[in-house]
Amino acid sequence: MARQSFLDILDEIKDLHEIKSNDYARPGDEYRNFRMNTEIWGTEAWQEPLKRATEKMIRISELSTGKEVKNEGVEDSILDIAVLSIIALDILRAR
Repeated sequence: MARQSFLDILDEIKDLHEIKSNDYARPGDEYRNFRMNTEIWGTEAWQEPLKRATEKMIRISELSTGKEVKNEGVEDSILDIAVLSIIALDILRAR
């Protein structure tokens, strides 16, 4: 694979966010799943994506030991962390 530029990777992050939003969001509330966790667990909405990012970091740690996975590799997890971090910032700024 040819090396991507920083801006190409940002485009990839945007595309990933749009794809995953179709799975989790509802019209008018793109962060619905994070808000629902807030109600259930009593946390702040901006903390929820960071909790998921932590899970992704743990996954990367597991993958670095040579463990084989069926679904998501290191690159996928890194992109997810980027998306989740931006979501956390967006929710935090909207408070």
